[in-house]
Amino acid sequence: MNLTSFYLQNRELIFFTYGLVYVLTGFGILVKNVGASQFKLAKFIRLFAWFAIFHGLADWAPAFLPLNERNLTPEVYNLLRFAVFAMLSVSYVYLFVFGLKVVLARNNWRTLLPVVIFVAWLLAILAIRPLAADFDQWLACVEALSRYFLGFPAAVMAAYAFFKQTKDFKQLDMPRLTNHMWWGAFFIAVYSVFTGLVVSKAPFFPASIINYNSFIAVTGIPVQLLRFAIGIGIGVNIIKSLELFDVEQKKRVEEAERREAILQERGRISREIHDGTIQSLYGIGLTLEQCRRLLADNPGHPARELLDYSVKKLNDTIKDIRSYIMDLQQLYFQDTKLRQSLLELVNEFALTSQTKPDFDYQEYGAVSLTPKQRSHIYHIIKEALNNVRRHADAQHVTLKVHLGKNAIDVAIVDDGRGFDKKKVAEYDGEHRGINNMTERVEALNGKMKITTAPGKGTGIFITIPYGGAGNGENQAGRCR
Repeated sequence: MNLTSFYLQNRELIFFTYGLVYVLTGFGILVKNVGASQFKLAKFIRLFAWFAIFHGLADWAPAFLPLNERNLTPEVYNLLRFAVFAMLSVSYVYLFVFGLKVVLARNNWRTLLPVVIFVAWLLAILAIRPLAADFDQWLACVEALSRYFLGFPAAVMAAYAFFKQTKDFKQLDMPRLTNHMWWGAFFIAVYSVFTGLVVSKAPFFPASIINYNSFIAVTGIPVQLLRFAIGIGIGVNIIKSLELFDVEQKKRVEEAERREAILQERGRISREIHDGTIQSLYGIGLTLEQCRRLLADNPGHPARELLDYSVKKLNDTIKDIRSYIMDLQQLYFQDTKLRQSLLELVNEFALTSQTKPDFDYQEYGAVSLTPKQRSHIYHIIKEALNNVRRHADAQHVTLKVHLGKNAIDVAIVDDGRGFDKKKVAEYDGEHRGINNMTERVEALNGKMKITTAPGKGTGIFITIPYGGAGNGENQAGRCR
């Protein structure tokens, strides 16, 4: 038995299983908890899920429609056949939009292109209906135009989107799962060829030459069997690769627990120094002061000079210990990468706010930051996000941190209600956060610009040079 005979004898079973693969892939993605992920792919992966579900439903039609042909009127049966390709086209729209949104900026107008093509496809197939010899020929044209103008570019764009995301996923250091993402992208790229360029025979080029019949004649393999195998490859690898989101969540929880343990330990040390050591030293100081007063009646006694020296050294020691306590509170920024600190901050914001954050962190070459710079940048961004949470009533906020060749560029942009800068300036106490941010930027010899207006959202743009007297310590150690 050759493959063509096998396909014809098991056609219904093949299409049922083929559709089931896509439907299960779609629902497998929908049940994934990706809301807190900071990867761009996670924000739009549900579009891919809906592509898979609609695609699977369309693929079930060849398995079930022939079984019910006798129970339906010809008009209803033909209408359902057309609905199958309409559903397939809708699935391509979801796939196309997914790819564009991952590759392009979120609000780029080009993400509407698939919808425009879908409308044009509908108008085109309605226009050629009177020109077709019969309904079957018209339906072949409907399928061919759908695959050419929606299916092929959608799959190419989606494959590119997944390929692009593998670079970001490598930072989780999970090569096995990253490889699944790569293979998923590869299968989608292959899918673009066999689903977008091999179509039913239609009276125009290239469908008149490259079609199901010519493909079997050249290869001896029905293209539907290849699509079935490719669908399994897509489903298995994409679902496996999405375990990266679970790993990301686990790492985020572990890092939060580690950070909390460190902070608690440092807090304990600070309290013990403050409550034990400093209090003991303070008591000794009081005793020495009492001794010095007792010697006031005998100014020439040699013990007086020794007591004066001891009191001075004791006070200096207390000041040093207080300084150590403050340093313990800032030590976190000396042994943690800035990217990780900000990622934790954004994750915390996502969990405690109705505003959806986007985080874009880029570093060009080997970049060195001092603990002072890291601390100030962290608290500037934290203050800005707190302002968004409390006052902006925004749907989205975008945080961009770019460590360039000569300076650090930070942008915090939200689509909230904005504010009147002139009125805010009159209420320093109520809006102390902006003043705090300004003081921290100035401490690093940086510049800050705020663009806002009522109802127009708010943008905070900061540039901080790496060098300068305000940056304090010598730059040492990488911070990514």
